[in-house]
Amino acid sequence: MNDDLNEFATRIGYTVNQKDGVWLISRGRPGSQKLVESFLDSESVREWLEERARSAVWNLDMEDPAVTVRNPNGSGVAITVEITDAENPDAGAVMVDGGVGSDFPSGEISSFFVRTEEPPAIGFWYR
Repeated sequence: MNDDLNEFATRIGYTVNQKDGVWLISRGRPGSQKLVESFLDSESVREWLEERARSAVWNLDMEDPAVTVRNPNGSGVAITVEITDAENPDAGAVMVDGGVGSDFPSGEISSFFVRTEEPPAIGFWYR
């Protein structure tokens, strides 16, 4: 059951593990995962994942050390972000339009999401 749940979870940006009778749901790139939920039974895990899978929104993991995200305007309001693969900066930045959460007026980006069937290829995304 764990493999089935984890396969489903992986498609929407999560990982499921069972430890000491508790089901743990994490998100993030392997090596930098963050615990987001825990449950006592697998059915509750499936319901939680299915609810997220119905969403059309993909959220960028802002704690992913493999990417840098910045406001291309430097500061102020933005609907586009510049995402760079920190492990391959020579590949150049990718401009992505979406919903931006940021501090005003500094422009420091705190969250970013897109409404699409599939997330962009750069970065780690979760529903």
